[in-house]
Amino acid sequence: MIKFKIFGIYISISFLFVSLLCWFLIYDVDRIFLCYFVSSIFHELAHIMALSNFSVKIKQISLKVFGFSIKRTQQLPFLKEIVVLFSGCFSNFILILIFMLSKNKTAILVNLIILILNLLPIEFLDGGQILKLFLDRFLSNEKSFKICKNISILFSLVLFVVFLNIIIYYRNFKFIFLLFLYILSFVFEE
Repeated sequence: MIKFKIFGIYISISFLFVSLLCWFLIYDVDRIFLCYFVSSIFHELAHIMALSNFSVKIKQISLKVFGFSIKRTQQLPFLKEIVVLFSGCFSNFILILIFMLSKNKTAILVNLIILILNLLPIEFLDGGQILKLFLDRFLSNEKSFKICKNISILFSLVLFVVFLNIIIYYRNFKFIFLLFLYILSFVFEE
């Protein structure tokens, strides 16, 4: 893990993230990964801007394989949390509109995928956190955690099957490599 501090915020970057970034920047001829990376940065910056709008201090930003995470000093009231969680998806929606003007189909598709994936009710994604917020309002923390966990597992399995079908249909070994890296990221990431 590479760790440093900028403007009082701790930044940690996993070695797996750096190696994957280097690999893609070298071999990504179509620049799809570069588009994904830049769009993901805009997504996270939107979360950071929403948090700073509500005067929440950020303690740490972590860059891990296939994801960023933001640790902060405090939780917000329900509606403000919803605004923060939707802000990232809203940024991808705005990027889709911008890229529609330039007719960049790849960038539109990449941002659409980021938008849809983040809205899925999977635990560590924005949609999963939104689901947890809603369930916490009506159920005990223990019950809402169990329900979110089960829904996350279900949607993750569906996503895995869809991804596997894409690999089989297109017979593209890059996808198999990505799937392998994705699984490795959960094993070796903190």
